[in-house]
Amino acid sequence: MAEEAPRHYIDLDDYEDSAVFKLPRYWNQAVEKYGEDSLQAKGILPWHIYRVYLQLKEAFLINDPDRILRLSADLGHYVADAHVPLHTTKTTMVN
Repeated sequence: MAEEAPRHYIDLDDYEDSAVFKLPRYWNQAVEKYGEDSLQAKGILPWHIYRVYLQLKEAFLINDPDRILRLSADLGHYVADAHVPLHTTKTTMVN
């Protein structure tokens, strides 16, 4: 799935200084500020974590154990990705 890769990273160094503090908190605001294509190219990890959280919350509300299990695993994976330095910075090779 081509849309899956950007869900696992965000290149914070592609944004202005203090990006982690200045980036829009909500997806619609981020799209308005940067455009969806730009966001997809730089990674959508923090916004996707929130989306999966909302899906997990809904799964609990409707008592869907299979969905709860799958979304819990997904959410754990994405949160772990957010703590990997190479998933939060653009990597370039310098000779």
